[in-house]
Amino acid sequence: MSNHKLVQKTLKLTAVGAIAFSVLAQPLSFVASAAEVTPNKAEKQLLQATTPVELLTNSNLDFSVNAAGTNLAFDGQFFSGWSTRLVSNLSDLTSPNSVGSGFYLPLDKGNRYYYGGQTGSNAVWAQENMIYTGSNGSSAGGKGAFAIYQDVKTVVGREYTLSQSGVYTAADYLVNNKDKASGVKSKSINVFASNSNSSQRLALVKATDSTQSTTFIAQSTSTRIYAIIGTESTWNTDPYVLIQSRTDSGKNFFGVSFQNTGIQPDDITNTAEKITGRVGTGNIAPGSVIQATITNKDGDEVTYTDTVDSTGHFAIDIDTPQAGDTVVISSGEYSIEKTVLDVIAPDAPTVDTIKNTTTQITGKGEANAKVEVLLPNGTVVKGATDETGAFNITVPKQAIGSAIKVRLIDAAGNIGEYTTSTVVQDILANPVVTSITPDDTHITGTGVPGATITAKIGNVTYSSTVTPEGTFSINIVSKRVAGTVITIQQSLAEAQSNPMTVIVSDDQTSEAQTATDALFVDNDSTKGLKPNTDQAAIDAAQAKIDKVTDPVAKAALQAELDKAQAELDARIAEAQHEAAAKTAINNLFVGNNPANDIKDTTTQATIDAAQAKVNLVTDATVKAELQAQIDKAQTELDARDAEAKLEAAAKTAINDLFVSNNPANNIKDTTTQAAIDAAQAKVNAVTDPTVKAELQAQIDKAQSQIASRTPIDGKVAKYTAGDLNITGTYTGAATALSIDINGKRYYGGTIANGTFKFYVGDKNLKTSDVVTLNLYDANKQIQKSITVPVAAPLKVTITDYKIGDNYLTATYTYPEIAKIGVVVDGTKYWGGDVKDGNVKFFAADKIKNAKSDVTMNFYDASNNLVVSQKVKIATASSEITTANYTVGANNITGTFEGDVRKLAISINGTKYYGGSLATDDTYKFYVLDKKIKTTDEVIIYGYDAIGGLLTQKIVTITE
Repeated sequence: MSNHKLVQKTLKLTAVGAIAFSVLAQPLSFVASAAEVTPNKAEKQLLQATTPVELLTNSNLDFSVNAAGTNLAFDGQFFSGWSTRLVSNLSDLTSPNSVGSGFYLPLDKGNRYYYGGQTGSNAVWAQENMIYTGSNGSSAGGKGAFAIYQDVKTVVGREYTLSQSGVYTAADYLVNNKDKASGVKSKSINVFASNSNSSQRLALVKATDSTQSTTFIAQSTSTRIYAIIGTESTWNTDPYVLIQSRTDSGKNFFGVSFQNTGIQPDDITNTAEKITGRVGTGNIAPGSVIQATITNKDGDEVTYTDTVDSTGHFAIDIDTPQAGDTVVISSGEYSIEKTVLDVIAPDAPTVDTIKNTTTQITGKGEANAKVEVLLPNGTVVKGATDETGAFNITVPKQAIGSAIKVRLIDAAGNIGEYTTSTVVQDILANPVVTSITPDDTHITGTGVPGATITAKIGNVTYSSTVTPEGTFSINIVSKRVAGTVITIQQSLAEAQSNPMTVIVSDDQTSEAQTATDALFVDNDSTKGLKPNTDQAAIDAAQAKIDKVTDPVAKAALQAELDKAQAELDARIAEAQHEAAAKTAINNLFVGNNPANDIKDTTTQATIDAAQAKVNLVTDATVKAELQAQIDKAQTELDARDAEAKLEAAAKTAINDLFVSNNPANNIKDTTTQAAIDAAQAKVNAVTDPTVKAELQAQIDKAQSQIASRTPIDGKVAKYTAGDLNITGTYTGAATALSIDINGKRYYGGTIANGTFKFYVGDKNLKTSDVVTLNLYDANKQIQKSITVPVAAPLKVTITDYKIGDNYLTATYTYPEIAKIGVVVDGTKYWGGDVKDGNVKFFAADKIKNAKSDVTMNFYDASNNLVVSQKVKIATASSEITTANYTVGANNITGTFEGDVRKLAISINGTKYYGGSLATDDTYKFYVLDKKIKTTDEVIIYGYDAIGGLLTQKIVTITE
């Protein structure tokens, strides 16, 4: 994970809470590490609690009706929080221009209402979980769609997500449904947005879009969200149109959602090495830290971080997660949870041998997966693996040589490759046949109980059945001469053994055969030697083979005996290898006992020689035991060699401290504390207590001499309340630290190589605390005490600047701030007043554009930059709320909100500037000389201080 930014979970929740506010309110040392904080489980719950909220009222489009429909509002407002209108233009159900007039609903009868101004046949039905509209007659002329809308306050430049959030999908889209008898309702919903004072559409989610969601950038402080529910046809074409319904699970069929666009990650799979996605424009700034916390099924968490790039995208390096892991991605106040998807197909399963007698196909693969068995005739038989991955699928018997394919499909639907198995003959073991002599009229032996044993002599076949005890006897009617060839085979059901050839032997051959077979397990030469077979038994069998006169039988017997001799030789060789290896290993250890430590004389060469002998051993169990003893010897030798190297390194380092490299002398003039510390580190690594004590005494001598040469002194770096550590530098032979806080002493810290650090993050130091740092010598005596002043934390607050304001203003708590500078779009300006924690800088002639990039820099008296902070330019939030004129009056009058500074009007396209604004947010504009009539189109405009248009409104003209 070296290339991943794995966040260490060492900071407390209190630190995270502080960072949620202005990081400039923290000490500079804390600001530097703020981006590295990782939330624990409690903190993550806090993050998840601040997930962007729904901005719409009644986004679920809940309706309030009972079975009789008596709660259906007469004013036609089906959904609280929304305004309901008829549609004025059925040819376009995606435009603000299609929003028509309001309506009311007189009660017709029962639970049916009709639209005011239309006939009673154009009705609305309100049922317990449904509202729908329809027509009783083919000539009815009512509308088949309704528009609803509501206005939402938005931030200009910020990205928002608009969605159709009900259970409706594009697959539910149904129009031109003329089948009135079926009662099936037509279904369609288009969701879109515009500025509240404009008919220009900003975003659209069409009823037929596969993805029922989109994003857009707000252009106004008020945005209107619309939904048009219904079809483009009249009721003549769509007899019934669904307005809203609720599923059995309580979810609404239609819904509209409007939220700040937060984090939009791509799907995360179990092959992913990055988590990618984008963030909402204006919500999460480029350069912001974004983190992903992956929690596996055992509850273990790992957190990774990245930053948002200039295009709003991110790509967080991660270790590949497991399917089902939970991922929480967060940045600032936004977070979203995702589940890792499984996209890895199961491996092809292992399938056990399929025989022509098989009716259960068995094998193993991924646990809890579906199993598909494809038979030669195209039939697919299905089953499943259990929690161990095993499966057992029942199938009909298949012909020898046919191909059967088996594959797995995991829970995520990933399909694995087929394993193809060929059906084979079910092979029985060969029967064991007693030697046949020229005097025998029966062939005897052992086989599988119930199996049929056949013996073919020439063209004649004889047979018998194996008894329940496993024996058989075949009557071959007459004796056969020596050398007669008999073919014997065993069969049971559809399984059979391979044919075996038995030759009628003379007495010598029979005796030799019996002696040779007796060398092997179960008297079967195809198996291994019996444990008690020795050279004497082989020699005895060889003697009998030597008496056989039939050359063919003799050659066959000799081949079996040679096999026995080879196996015995291998057994003897193995025993010799084991004995040699044990002797070599024993010689490595004290008392020739591997339970003891290795001898002082044991070397790498002797261990390698013993290893070579162990390598020759073939018995796996014995070899493992011997290898463990070799490994023990190697480990002890490695440790002994390592200790010798450590001791040599420590002695060399100590010798270098003294004149003539001799610890009996005084230290050299060039010996430093750093050199003594380095030698001490090498002594610390030595483990032999006797050697270590001797070396430590020499270190102590050098330390004592250098201490008398260089007194201990130190300097503490500036400490600001809230810093985690008190730090500084020192000279001399200081070895330890303590801190006194208001008279109470604390020990700890780290000190080495001329620098020290003492953690005080848990002491909550204040400017009023008395703090002293103490430096100790090697004898644990305080040699230097240093007072540590606690400086107040830096806090800078800049007031948001509005275009037209004269001054930038700010406050600060850091007493060393003495000067300020301002950078506007790359141009630097100096000046301003800095006094008693307040800053005032004339900026009216420098900041003229709300989109300017402005930074305020704070310096000390020596022109050292203390802190920089961006200046927020407040976005004008303004609206002309009313505009009224009575024909013949002197003025257009009305009210406004926000930062309107100038006015203008247009009369039938001709523009005039003027008017006056009052402090009570009212205005008037003189127009008596303009002779305004009720048929004129008059618009009033509001501008900011530099002439930027903020708002406009059509003037209501009355007689």
